[in-house]
Amino acid sequence: MFENYRKYKKMFVDKRLKIVKKLVDMGMPEQEIVDYFLYPAMSKKESGFCILYGSDEVCHSLPKEKLNCFGCYCPYYELVVWNDGETDITGRCAMGSEYMSIFSTATGDHILDCSNCWFPHSEAEVKKSLKTVLRSMV
Repeated sequence: MFENYRKYKKMFVDKRLKIVKKLVDMGMPEQEIVDYFLYPAMSKKESGFCILYGSDEVCHSLPKEKLNCFGCYCPYYELVVWNDGETDITGRCAMGSEYMSIFSTATGDHILDCSNCWFPHSEAEVKKSLKTVLRSMV
């Protein structure tokens, strides 16, 4: 399970970096790059970025207009197994978000569910993350 997560996360990070490089090469200012990653624009311009594009679903409990896809694969999500005193849980939030819940799968696994968290998708956090990505490109 962990290996699939790591592989998919790397694939996402690579796709995001490729898009950012393309936009930077076009001379797009930072704010426009932030706006480009909003769900409505991304689902039209970068349809291969997310498997949910083309459906009526979103991954978080935010309106599509406010969901910024730059924040996909939250940097605060830690892929670890821990025990809450009763149950082994996969996933932990490094910032201790109060919007987390535990999802129980059909196989009995318990996974941290971040779908009610908006933090990595907020404009301020996306701007901060974008600056980090831009510095790494220099």
